[in-house]
Amino acid sequence: MPRRLPSPLFPARARPARPAMTGAMRPAAPPRAPRSWRRNLLFLVCAALVFLIVKGVLPKPAKVILTNVSAETMHAVTVQVSGRSYQIGDLMPGVVTSVEVEPEGDSHVELRFGANRRLRIDTYIAAGSGDTVIATVTPEAVVTVDTRSPATIY
Repeated sequence: MPRRLPSPLFPARARPARPAMTGAMRPAAPPRAPRSWRRNLLFLVCAALVFLIVKGVLPKPAKVILTNVSAETMHAVTVQVSGRSYQIGDLMPGVVTSVEVEPEGDSHVELRFGANRRLRIDTYIAAGSGDTVIATVTPEAVVTVDTRSPATIY
């Protein structure tokens, strides 16, 4: 077997002294070879692949982006999805705001604001899908809605 030269990354191991052989003594087992760099590289590549697969499988929050295109301020705006609500606060004219939502199941999106006023955004988001809902609104109506999945955003 060829002798390996020491390198800065994998220095040679110090070998223990072998006892002198007498009579029925067996020779000591040869020392274990250091792990090869190929095995370490293979481990790192496999760990990176597992990380990327798990990251891709985990649920992603959806994002709701709102733009107030009216001349009026919408007060105490709340975005509601199935099982949860997210307070935004006042939505000033011309302002764009966003919020990440995590519905408990498949859901529509609804805005609540002012004195018991509601606007239903005509879209549907799946739980954990990572969809993005882009809506332009006024206090009277939802003007436009665009729903994008993560694959079509870029």
